[in-house]
Amino acid sequence: GMRLIKMYAWEWAFHEHVKKIRQKESRIITQSSLIRAFNQALFYSLLSILNFVTFSVYTGLGNVLTPRKVFTVISLFTIMRLFFCHFLVMSALGLSEVWVSLKRIEKLLLLPELLTNTDSDIVKTTSRPSSPSVMP
Repeated sequence: GMRLIKMYAWEWAFHEHVKKIRQKESRIITQSSLIRAFNQALFYSLLSILNFVTFSVYTGLGNVLTPRKVFTVISLFTIMRLFFCHFLVMSALGLSEVWVSLKRIEKLLLLPELLTNTDSDIVKTTSRPSSPSVMP
């Protein structure tokens, strides 16, 4: 393949095509990395902010904090954080990868079929009428 490209001096045309594809991939990777960074920042900071706001509002309304209430609330928020910031994001990521894979498989399966030399030889040999065999 590369010899053919070099022989016909198509390097620059392919260079520009590959450059455009790489720029598009780079933008997608950058966006994905920003989303992951934002998710990680939320994962590590959300619990502290949520606890502070919850306990501030709770005590501001005139209620008394007890260790039992604090421990229970922190445990529940930790479980919720794990679900929303990790499992939910990972399942969305997995579903998007499945979607892309299914589209690629669909595109492959919808391609027209090509006959190779061996296929055409099989078609030729099987399309001839067979002569009856005579047993001695």
